[in-house]
Amino acid sequence: MAGKRIWVVLTALVFVIGAVAAGAATSSASNSPRASAGGARAEAGPSCKKCKRIVAKAKRCKAQNDDSAKCKRAIKKAKRCKKVLKSERCRKPGGGGSPSPTPSSSPSSGGGSCPAYTPGEQGAGKPTSIVTDAATAEKPIEVAVEVGEGVPESPENAPVYYNVQVDAAAAEAGLYVRLEFEDPEDMDMYLNHASGEEAAHVGGYNPAPVIPGQTDGTGDGGHSEVGAEQLDGIRTADCGGYTVDIRPFQKTAGEKTLKFWRGQVQNDPK
Repeated sequence: MAGKRIWVVLTALVFVIGAVAAGAATSSASNSPRASAGGARAEAGPSCKKCKRIVAKAKRCKAQNDDSAKCKRAIKKAKRCKKVLKSERCRKPGGGGSPSPTPSSSPSSGGGSCPAYTPGEQGAGKPTSIVTDAATAEKPIEVAVEVGEGVPESPENAPVYYNVQVDAAAAEAGLYVRLEFEDPEDMDMYLNHASGEEAAHVGGYNPAPVIPGQTDGTGDGGHSEVGAEQLDGIRTADCGGYTVDIRPFQKTAGEKTLKFWRGQVQNDPK
């Protein structure tokens, strides 16, 4: 009987000693520098610098209408990163610096694989849209441009300038530019080189672009429609760019829609 009692006591002691040892090991692991650093990283999330890059990439994807898998992931990650960039650790010195301002919703002024387009005097200081292979006729890049009032034959009709650059996978691409407005407004559109010289233009009378025996609605590189002017497939080298020159002739002031996409080459520039 005494031997059985001793055996029970010894078994209990072994169990207690094992439990204490396991608890000490767990406590030691959780208090180690490596574990603490890992926990801190998990709690903190992505670094400030990495988040800045992710947010910038997401903005470029949206501006270029890129719906690739990589861009979808970047846009999804950017939602969390915006919160990270607003956190105290990203704002305090040494914590990655204060977050850089988020790019505006206007298209980027630099392409993903091309050096930024350098316009001439006409396009200086104006925004630039980057036309990649993701921009198609079904899903073009769209921007709103503010245009002043147009008075028929008035020399005071001020032109509006906007830059565009092609960033294509191929050596060249056909650039399509479309300006949309209300009927019965009348506008002309030019595509100019950085030198200011004309590359293409279209300028029919929009309320009646086709008049049998007089006009067929075509221009020098494009065509006119009721409520639109369009430049069709202007041959453009990869990384090449132009300045769009919009001229109001018969219209009210306000926002008009400018669209860009890539497609088949139809016309050579001047």
